[in-house]
Amino acid sequence: MTMRLIIAHPSPTYCKDLSRLFSGKVAILSTDEVITSEELEWKLNIEPADVVIIEQSLLKDLSFWPEGTVIVVARKPERDAILAAFARGARGYFLETGKEKFLTLAVAARPGEFWLDPSLARWFFNELASREGLQNGNIVLTRRERDIFKLKEQHLTTQEIAKKLSISEKTVKKHVEHIHRKLAGK
Repeated sequence: MTMRLIIAHPSPTYCKDLSRLFSGKVAILSTDEVITSEELEWKLNIEPADVVIIEQSLLKDLSFWPEGTVIVVARKPERDAILAAFARGARGYFLETGKEKFLTLAVAARPGEFWLDPSLARWFFNELASREGLQNGNIVLTRRERDIFKLKEQHLTTQEIAKKLSISEKTVKKHVEHIHRKLAGK
């Protein structure tokens, strides 16, 4: 299966570097580069994309995007932006300086998978714990949800988690849904 990829970033150099990264990989049909949100909207009106890698500052409203099409890249991480991307079904959230292999995996991700830049995992969990009161019980994850959250931090697939915990994939997906709802405040 081939896909159409759009890279939306205010730096033309960053766009070109990512285009080179994906040329000939992950069965990319075409790669378009845009540097403004207006240009992105114009491109999407002409031909929808399967995946859009978008710099956080160009992302005005995540509800505009179909689930599973967006990968957010950022210079500096924002807790609320990560939560919004996660809750809206984005494929991932990465620092611009992150490892290219994880970005490539997020582009090839299956529906429902969310990749968080590994260098952000501990920071993000600490942000949630300190700001949302995970330690004080304001957001209570069950023991099993915490186990699954930790394995998701390591980028294990649903199938790998199910095997490791000796539970069904359906059960893992249900726990992930509960985690999403709790962390997004729904």
